[in-house]
Amino acid sequence: MKIILPVETDPPIKMLPGLAQPLSIICANYKNADVFIVNNYLQLYIDNYAGVDTQLFNSFSKKTANTFYLPNNPLLKIFEIESSTPTKNDALDTIRSEIQKGNYIFSTLNEYFIPGTCFYQTVNMFHPELIYGFDDETETLFGFVYDENPKYTAIEISYKDFNVAFDHTGSPMDGFTIYKLKKDIDFVFDSILCKNLLLDYLYSRNSFKKISNSDNIYGLNIYNYLIKVTKEQKNIMIDPRDFASLYEHIHIMCKLTKDYLKFADLAKEYETLLMLSIGIRTRAYQCYKFEGSDDLIRIMVPILIKMRNIEECILSKICMRSHITSVNNSPIICENRVVKRCYTTESKVVDYIEDDRVWEIFEKYLPGVSVASQLPLIYGMSLSKFLMMAQKFYKLTDIQAKEILQKVLELK
Repeated sequence: MKIILPVETDPPIKMLPGLAQPLSIICANYKNADVFIVNNYLQLYIDNYAGVDTQLFNSFSKKTANTFYLPNNPLLKIFEIESSTPTKNDALDTIRSEIQKGNYIFSTLNEYFIPGTCFYQTVNMFHPELIYGFDDETETLFGFVYDENPKYTAIEISYKDFNVAFDHTGSPMDGFTIYKLKKDIDFVFDSILCKNLLLDYLYSRNSFKKISNSDNIYGLNIYNYLIKVTKEQKNIMIDPRDFASLYEHIHIMCKLTKDYLKFADLAKEYETLLMLSIGIRTRAYQCYKFEGSDDLIRIMVPILIKMRNIEECILSKICMRSHITSVNNSPIICENRVVKRCYTTESKVVDYIEDDRVWEIFEKYLPGVSVASQLPLIYGMSLSKFLMMAQKFYKLTDIQAKEILQKVLELK
């Protein structure tokens, strides 16, 4: 017998198994999954208790003491099977039985014994895996893991490897969780929930006090935390998942702004921010792989500051246009960040990336998304060298380059 349940191999949130795996189910089975995602996965938080653990937060998550996140949302019924119930002798029978009923299996396995995973033959790592199919003829299970990159990936797991990995779990998290679809649910966009989450994000507030530790770090304060961690990376290991989660958040905000709030111009500003987040995510993986460097710190910190300023300004504009007021009902004012500094032709991009006055001059003459995508590479260039590059790659004319130079040098 062979049964493979429908899954989405590329869900909008991939860096965290507790979110990626249920979203793989939801996105493949509900036609309005996008509505559910943009309505709930707007807030960001970092678990201050656990240290470095960025999560995309939603109103249907609940947190346990060991920082293992069990999604609990209105689109899935969730059943627990205690670790003492399935043994290596009947675990496969349990999986096959549940999949035949149309249910998905969430099982913690020792990835040391599973080929293709991030920790195969390196360290004993008990990691949750989503299993969505089986094939008795080839004696194979179908599931999701994080490969050596680490990338969220669909793989095939032999019955033999599964039995060994399950038998060597030895963790309080072992056992099974069963995901069962709830039928006939029509999830509609909730503008009030959206506005509340956007305000909480803008003001770095705890969105869900009843189910979350208030000491966690929320919203825009995430940037401050990432800046601190980046500066102290010689003492605190950078977790690239933090920066990847930031990218996923911004990607969802692009969709929300464009398709649901219908602010096309602000969606383009979020696209600029998205390009920056791609660059900073790449640098974070480099820091993690090569244990960081002073050069990478010089790249990442000013870009994170710039990203925070950009997103704060975009969110303020969204709130103003949507007639959202702050907690004391006062209007939200979007202020440009101005760094009072004089520039020369030899000023580095890293020196003026925080100054919105310079950014606005660039945006007037150059396509913002293209410039943003290059920022991680050009941070050390002088102003004059950058303009030479812009003439070559962005078709900037001599007259335009001179105008940019003049306007920047006139800033005080």
